[in-house]
Amino acid sequence: MWPRPPWDGADHSPSVVKFVNRLAGLPAAVLCVLMMAGCSAPLVEHKQVADLHIDRADILELSRRFDCESTQEIRDDVYFFDPMTGVDCVYSDGTSVLVRVYKNQESPGQVLPDWEGLLSKSTQLMVGKNWFAVGDPVRLEGIAKALGVEPLVGIEVPPAVPLTAKQSRIRECSVAAVTITRDYVLQQAMDQGVAPSYEQEFTGIVNFAQRLASAINASGTFDESSFEYVVAAYGSKIKDFCSAV
Repeated sequence: MWPRPPWDGADHSPSVVKFVNRLAGLPAAVLCVLMMAGCSAPLVEHKQVADLHIDRADILELSRRFDCESTQEIRDDVYFFDPMTGVDCVYSDGTSVLVRVYKNQESPGQVLPDWEGLLSKSTQLMVGKNWFAVGDPVRLEGIAKALGVEPLVGIEVPPAVPLTAKQSRIRECSVAAVTITRDYVLQQAMDQGVAPSYEQEFTGIVNFAQRLASAINASGTFDESSFEYVVAAYGSKIKDFCSAV
């Protein structure tokens, strides 16, 4: 499970989780990883991990070089305004790495304070230009090698560019929408005061969440963990709604 931010400072939500054309724009080190052609030694164009930009559309292909036993795609960050594509990578020894790739390069610094409480000696951080990876430090070093960058890992969160008022509102609305939707999907008892307070702040959000929950329920049955993956597929719809209220 990955962290999600609170809505208005109080956490009302449940506790916490054409390819060829693109190749021309990838760093040489990444091309080496993808194509595995004539790369007897790492051809490192970006020596510093902070300089490496990853296209969101390429992270799934790149993750095939991370030696994961299993991977799970995260199609968006429903708790943040910026589009995101992520991969949860689980290894055979039980260790894992979570990779998050955003559209904007300011986003990792803005998101990572929500992850700070998870960081420790055994769960560390590697931050790129528009992405970050959290997990076992040895596995992070392996991912750095696959990407052709310096394995700079640690537990220090980079400074953040403050969110604009509009960005903050979209984020707060998104958290509210997912909170209500989760309660409907998982049939959890909702605090009677929560939905009205959300509705007062974001007009139409309860109806929106009900319709979203109906669409999710029509596609299967989910628990707390699997819900986070399925609701991510509706990230753009949630943000479109929240941008308009």
